[in-house]
Amino acid sequence: MSRNTHLHIKIKRKRDPLSSILTVLFIIILVVTVGTIGFRIFAHQKWIDAFVNGALIFTATSLIEPVHTYQGKVFMSFYNIISGIFALVLLGIILSGGLGAFKDEETEEDNCCCCQDNYVPNVFELLDEDDT
Repeated sequence: MSRNTHLHIKIKRKRDPLSSILTVLFIIILVVTVGTIGFRIFAHQKWIDAFVNGALIFTATSLIEPVHTYQGKVFMSFYNIISGIFALVLLGIILSGGLGAFKDEETEEDNCCCCQDNYVPNVFELLDEDDT
């Protein structure tokens, strides 16, 4: 394949704000549900107290009802760490969708290594040239 005859393939992915919002809401509901069930099972709290504690830990605030059981304290420790990680993931999803609107679109030639001055052919192109 010669240097001037190549295909430009570009895949464009549109950022859909609705899908980002739905993804964020799904993750929030999932994490708070896991916290609620965990506090209910391991800390032996009432459903409403377990929900409030799960939501408050996820938002990095304090507990309403303290945890007294050993299993509850272990769960609370791991849930606190996991909640922080998911909060960072959510922040990344929100920022990637929001800041993506300001990104300049690249042209097809910008993505093609063949059109640049420092072009180095790969092994398969060299083998194709030998066959012709």
